[in-house]
Amino acid sequence: MPLFSIAQETKITADDLFAKARKVAFDSKDYPQAIQLSKQALVQAPEYTDISIFLGRLYTWSDKIDSARTLFHELDKKNTKDEDFFLAYAALEYWNNQAEKASQLTDKGLGFHPQSQDLLLLKAKINYSANHYEVAENAVHQLLKLDPKMRKRDLWPKTLRNIPLKTPLV
Repeated sequence: MPLFSIAQETKITADDLFAKARKVAFDSKDYPQAIQLSKQALVQAPEYTDISIFLGRLYTWSDKIDSARTLFHELDKKNTKDEDFFLAYAALEYWNNQAEKASQLTDKGLGFHPQSQDLLLLKAKINYSANHYEVAENAVHQLLKLDPKMRKRDLWPKTLRNIPLKTPLV
């Protein structure tokens, strides 16, 4: 077998590095190692959006808020439309007491993914925490149209169970 094919077979791909980064992050909670692996993967595949989003999440979980915001801002400038991008970026802003920015991000994401139950749920949480009960209620009703099983409040996340709904869940 020629030497170059052996070298090609043993080359670690961006996908391999991404998989390893996810494993290290989720199994070991070793975020610094996962960040390093994600950065290595992005060197090989700089336009691999899923890795960039994951790296932004890693920065968020590591309390490297400025790094996460910078990365997400760059993805936003590239007109990233992935649902997970909007979830990750809005969650970062929500967890860091930036409800208005988080709400704008969920709205923008819902513009691209109007059937996203995860974005609707996050929108409801964000607006409920900001005392925008009517907006939160509207998001809940949209969610219920998509998933009627959610009519049972015990299936709702704890943060939403106390939303004072003006209109009944029918």
